[in-house]
Amino acid sequence: MNDKIKQHNRGVFSAQSQRHVAEQIDALYWNEVVDQEEEAALEDVIIKKEADLTDADAVQSLPGEQNDLYLHADHAASAEHVEAYQKLRNRLLTLTAQRDEKRKKLAQYQQLQRLLVPFEDPQTNIQPNLVTRDGELGKELDRMRVLLARVTSRVREARPRDPASATPNPISSAQKVAQIMDMT
Repeated sequence: MNDKIKQHNRGVFSAQSQRHVAEQIDALYWNEVVDQEEEAALEDVIIKKEADLTDADAVQSLPGEQNDLYLHADHAASAEHVEAYQKLRNRLLTLTAQRDEKRKKLAQYQQLQRLLVPFEDPQTNIQPNLVTRDGELGKELDRMRVLLARVTSRVREARPRDPASATPNPISSAQKVAQIMDMT
């Protein structure tokens, strides 16, 4: 069935007739575009109505001169309009730059806020790490003080008190270490 439809279309609508219709459509389209350009009013501008002037790229793409803003090259603007356009364009550029700067600051502050998240609940995140009387670090420091005192006393016992009366000790170094490490 599809083959018969294809054969029918090839017989009735030749490639030459299809091309002729396409060329007619193309010519009509371009004639319409040229007519619209010729009919453009002197006041027509190149900025689209839906242009987003909150977008930095759109603001940067605005023409620097007011005469470049209009479609017709014949358009002549008054000096006050040119000055007003320049002021408004410069103000818009300034505000866009300020907004971009504020956005960067906001991003920086948001980054800082994300860094502060661990400090939001100090009882669980910070308090266990502080040295307090009953805290884990306090207990460990007490253990270290006791161990330091014991090691210091053992070292003092192993040294001779008076260097002049010091006689060579018959104790070997292994025995000295065993004496120091003896916790009883």
